[in-house]
Amino acid sequence: MFPLIDLPYDYNAYEPYIDAKTMELHYTKHYQAYLDKFNKAIEGTEMDNDRTLMHIITNISKHNNGKRKSKQKELKTNKNLL
Repeated sequence: MFPLIDLPYDYNAYEPYIDAKTMELHYTKHYQAYLDKFNKAIEGTEMDNDRTLMHIITNISKHNNGKRKSKQKELKTNKNLL
């Protein structure tokens, strides 16, 4: 499982271009949600024990436990509903 790492700077580091509240919202809500979904997607698979994200990305084609095909079919079905 991949944890949400601490930012190496304060939320207000990009002011006045991006305010601290926006940075905090995007990092603690949006980024956390993406990370949670990613962790859920790899949970229970051989990728769950991988040490780095780079290893997962470069070897993704080797990891096919049926979820990918199932997800592709689901996306295709949903696209036909639009």
